[in-house]
Amino acid sequence: MYCQGLAATHLSGYKPLDEKCLGDIAIQFTDLCLGEKLYEKLLINAENVEQTGHERILKFYERYFEYYEINNTIKKLGVDYQQNTNIENLKKYLKGFLEDYT
Repeated sequence: MYCQGLAATHLSGYKPLDEKCLGDIAIQFTDLCLGEKLYEKLLINAENVEQTGHERILKFYERYFEYYEINNTIKKLGVDYQQNTNIENLKKYLKGFLEDYT
């Protein structure tokens, strides 16, 4: 996280405060806030991307899952897990269901 903060600061043309309080921006680390993302996706030539009113902000539309799809998937994973199915089979199933699962 520290490296990402430094990179974003430098890319914006600022310098983080050093030990002598010289610089433009103080970087303070806190926990994630409620609803805050742990990571951001990098979208390069992605489909389902729409421009917004700001040239550097894009809107991405991810796949929508119906309740029954999510419910059935959770049930299948639970049953497979209880039956001691090979973990690799569970991973393959998740990869088929979730495009970004690695």
